[in-house]
Amino acid sequence: MTRTSAAWILVGGVIVLLPPGGSCFAQSQPYVRTVQNSASFSRRVAQGSLFVAAGGGLGPSTVVQATAYPLTTELGGTSVKIVVGTTTVSCPMVHSSATQVAAILPSNTPTGDGTIVVTYNDSSSSPSFIRVVTSAFGVYSTASSGLGPGTITGLDYVTKTFTRPSKPGEVLVAWGTGLGPVTGGDSTIATPDQPFSGVEVFVGDRAAKVIYAGRSGCCAGLDQVAFEVPDIPQSCFVPVAVRTEGGTSNFVTIPISSSGGVCVNDIPGIPLDLISRISNGEQLTLGIIGIGPIPVLQGFGFRFSYGIAERISKLLRVKVPEEDVSRLLRAYRIRDAHTVRSILGKYSKPLKAVDAKTRDLIRSAVSGDQQGAVARLVKSSGFAFGAPQFAANFPATGTCMVTQTSPQDPTAKTRPLDAGASLRVESPAGRKTMIREPNGQYQAMLGITGPDHNTAPGSYTVSGTGGADIGAFSATMNIASSLVWTNKSAVANVDRTRPLTVTWSGGAGSGYVWIGGAAGSEPPGSEHAATVFTCVEESRKGMFTIPDFVLSALPDEREGTLFLSPHPLGQRIIVPGLDLAFLVDASSDSRKVRFR
Repeated sequence: MTRTSAAWILVGGVIVLLPPGGSCFAQSQPYVRTVQNSASFSRRVAQGSLFVAAGGGLGPSTVVQATAYPLTTELGGTSVKIVVGTTTVSCPMVHSSATQVAAILPSNTPTGDGTIVVTYNDSSSSPSFIRVVTSAFGVYSTASSGLGPGTITGLDYVTKTFTRPSKPGEVLVAWGTGLGPVTGGDSTIATPDQPFSGVEVFVGDRAAKVIYAGRSGCCAGLDQVAFEVPDIPQSCFVPVAVRTEGGTSNFVTIPISSSGGVCVNDIPGIPLDLISRISNGEQLTLGIIGIGPIPVLQGFGFRFSYGIAERISKLLRVKVPEEDVSRLLRAYRIRDAHTVRSILGKYSKPLKAVDAKTRDLIRSAVSGDQQGAVARLVKSSGFAFGAPQFAANFPATGTCMVTQTSPQDPTAKTRPLDAGASLRVESPAGRKTMIREPNGQYQAMLGITGPDHNTAPGSYTVSGTGGADIGAFSATMNIASSLVWTNKSAVANVDRTRPLTVTWSGGAGSGYVWIGGAAGSEPPGSEHAATVFTCVEESRKGMFTIPDFVLSALPDEREGTLFLSPHPLGQRIIVPGLDLAFLVDASSDSRKVRFR
């Protein structure tokens, strides 16, 4: 399932949310897949806010949009009803199409869990889940994904960009929806004389002065929050979030420049021009070479099952499919002895024929300290949607971002690049060959262990003689000491209402530390796996305080994880044939926690 993006424009003074693509075929039977705040794409929908319902058969094949006030509860043959408890409300419609409808949740809708039914040409969908809350503000983003650069303007209503950044002391307007209910109805423009109290704006790591928070004077359901930019370090990607009584909004970014000139990009490793190219959907050639604990590399999306399958097949003298090896490693990791015996029994009879070498190989593959090396070199295109998600995971130094994990952009395409039949890695354990898997990934098990999910100290060099797409290259990384989370034992239960300070020692003194965490999924039916925050700080500082407004964005009473790692994009390398490449120390110091 993919997140449905929506852009908003003004048409005749009415807020209009456009689904991706101008038309789609109509479904014979309507169905609703997701219901979300139209700006943040949160499943919590506030009274009086603009929301989108995505699915199929919801309306006409060509988008029909409202063009005048008052908004009606039927548009293009589509109507939307919400039921909470014993109350049923009809929603003022903004647009209707086969795959997405946009409407306003009436301010008088009771709060709580309810259902939504979309009717098109007298055919109704089955009831789908909706959670109605008093307040859940979302900030629109220029990518229409709830991530990346925000739809934040000056008082001239011109959106701030890299070449037209904001300045400290300037008053900006964040455009969004979900501040809460208003009186007087939702089908017409609400007067701006109903401001909301208790609204906070955070820019970078600081609170900003709020000038106004309430409905806009242009459009039904559209909110604006005016604030003064605090005096903070300049960057092209300063995080911005809004907190109301209903919680913290999605995080977007704004560019800030003290001079008013082109902003300075201080995100380690990400050139501003390449972010612009990715956002424009251009093709790029990208490479990641990672060295470190195998479980951490697997968490980054790399796999080692192919190489392990080859080695197990040689040891057992029978072909063991990679699929069974993946199942075997998973079962061994969770100590599922029955599945381990079942899989090995298929290829070794009697079972005692599984010798010590095979058992040692399996144990080393799942060991948290076993080291590996991987490389993925690709040509990519179609990442315009995913670029904000990527950049959001690597905020400006001294700041944090909060995102939600989401499925991969279906328009994104990658093609593996040929750097030769194999690569070579020199490590403290000696020389190893990184074999090329059928999917184009290069990988090797190094045969050494490191301390507590950290890469073993020493010098590592990855090199290749070149292939059809990539030229000859050599890149070296020196790890002097492991990054150690020094106050980890004191962090077990995280109070989401208070700042949390983490301290560390070791690591690259001239580099950056990546700090983050994740907590469980949203309400029932959520398409998101987890809410994730990431922060960046200079390694030499040895400590960082995670602000309470960041922690409060995580779901309450959920099990989760906190981690510290060297910044994944801390060491950019030059590889002929690649626009951008990194050599990554995949160390990670983490622990399970509970967010309260």
